[in-house]
Amino acid sequence: ELVEASLRLSYDLLSDELQARWRTLTAFPATFDRAAAAAVWAADETPAHDALSELVRYSLLEWDGQAARYRLHDLARACAAAWLQEDESEQARRRHARHYEQVLRAADELYLQGGDGVLQGLALFDLERDNVEAGQAWAAARAGDATLGAREEAARLCSAYPDAGAYVLNLRLHAQEWIRWLEAAAAAAAREIGDRRAVGAQTGNLGNAYSALGRVEEAIAHYEQAL
Repeated sequence: ELVEASLRLSYDLLSDELQARWRTLTAFPATFDRAAAAAVWAADETPAHDALSELVRYSLLEWDGQAARYRLHDLARACAAAWLQEDESEQARRRHARHYEQVLRAADELYLQGGDGVLQGLALFDLERDNVEAGQAWAAARAGDATLGAREEAARLCSAYPDAGAYVLNLRLHAQEWIRWLEAAAAAAAREIGDRRAVGAQTGNLGNAYSALGRVEEAIAHYEQAL
């Protein structure tokens, strides 16, 4: 209660807009950078930087200068989540998922450059893994359980995530988790957006995943479905 009261004092000193921006930072399960905050706020990076700096000044946000990353302390997160409105949460999570699909794609593109890019791509994924996984989880959960517009975008993101990071995900995710991502993507592509090409690619990757586990009959079934 004392911590909440202390946070409330700082919170009450903020403008309404900055209060709302602070609440939506609960979309991040881990540390994040300025570009990610700007994406969640649908803001340019310069005003986003100013807002983040003010939140740090009021001790509502932590800044790691060496890593150039921000984080919400667990107690601050709990308060922000309690004061967050449902529509704010959904909008922030949608923008968060959209941004980290692009981050995952950037990691895969670095990996595919070869040489130093391999390690750089894997390092980027490792840095943002918690955020990437949260983005995919939101998309998978909302793909068949949201209003029409949100469901369609969530389904497209759910379908896009495995393709965006196919190479780094294949190296970093456990086979069972990779299968879960691919199954969710294939279901979303087939049910919500009718993208047969995406379904074919995802079922083909499911064949690879089951083959890696030694589950040959299931692998063959998925290869045949892909064809």
